[in-house]
Amino acid sequence: MALRARRVATRLGATLAASSLAIGIASQSAAGVVGQPPGAPTGVVGLASDASAAVSWTAPTNAGSYPITHYQVTSSPGFRTCLVSAPETACTVNGLANGTSYTFTARALNGAGWGADSLPSAAVTPSKPVTPSMLITGSRDATDPRIVRVSGRSRGLTGQLVTPYVRFPGQPEYDAGFARPAVADDGTFTWQRQSSRKMYVYFTTREVMSNRLIIRAR
Repeated sequence: MALRARRVATRLGATLAASSLAIGIASQSAAGVVGQPPGAPTGVVGLASDASAAVSWTAPTNAGSYPITHYQVTSSPGFRTCLVSAPETACTVNGLANGTSYTFTARALNGAGWGADSLPSAAVTPSKPVTPSMLITGSRDATDPRIVRVSGRSRGLTGQLVTPYVRFPGQPEYDAGFARPAVADDGTFTWQRQSSRKMYVYFTTREVMSNRLIIRAR
């Protein structure tokens, strides 16, 4: 019975301690602690992912009158938070809404209380992961049929360079082309090559390969 009572008391004490820390210990001045709180963290950066963001920062140059013990990050909007013990300078804010733009501030805690909030981070927008894909179509130019024109549409490849691979009849393997178009913000890209011969072509990135086209001889 005594052992059970001790276990209950231990669990209760741990729960109360965690709850006290989770609400941030808004200020320890009420307990008679005096001194200077920490300065504001700097360089707050958010990296968005699916319904969350990893946030990092640089420790304040002025730790105040006591060693820094904890950091807290808060989102705007939503006031979602994460709390870590020093010297960690990164944590993940969960429970964010995909498609909503967020900024983040960080603050530091020492024995004198919470310091000032940092400047907000640049805005980031959580989103569900996109599976990269690429589809190409092509034909000979209507005015100059020696020119082959290929158009591509893609998802999840914005800004990447795509590499064309071309093979002609009698050629055992595909050769990589030198002109590597970049995928535009809307996911499209274009490519052209001059040849009157029959041509097989596809495009790749490090993540995905397109369908293969057959361009008939002129």
